[in-house]
Amino acid sequence: MLDRQTKINIYVLSRPAAIAIGFAIFTLVVATDYLTPYELNLTAFYLFVILLVTWNCGWRWGLGFSVLSFAISLALGNLTGNPYSEPVYFYIDTATRLISYLVALALTSQLKFQHEREKDSARLDNLTGIANQKGFYEALSV
Repeated sequence: MLDRQTKINIYVLSRPAAIAIGFAIFTLVVATDYLTPYELNLTAFYLFVILLVTWNCGWRWGLGFSVLSFAISLALGNLTGNPYSEPVYFYIDTATRLISYLVALALTSQLKFQHEREKDSARLDNLTGIANQKGFYEALSV
């Protein structure tokens, strides 16, 4: 039986694994986006990849996937012919997607920072600044 801490750590991927899984899912989403009509908005699936990569690899990788997602959306829209009555609407829609990608990136990176800070502070005594019982046992187990 796994303890609670081990269960939580199972869901944290290593950087190479997160990047590989991110690229695999991203490729699948791009292929699906290309094969489906443009009216079907797959922004949420691009967001999933951005959240996965940002949480496990940091904001720089998340920014890279955000820009890549934006570029793919722009390229697929131009390649398949946008369904909007005016071309400006296509660019507004694509810019809105970029903004949602960047907001998700900012919120996820901040959430990860706060999570790490709280995780570290849970292992230190507030008064003395030395490791508490949990931090002590974790240091012994490593």
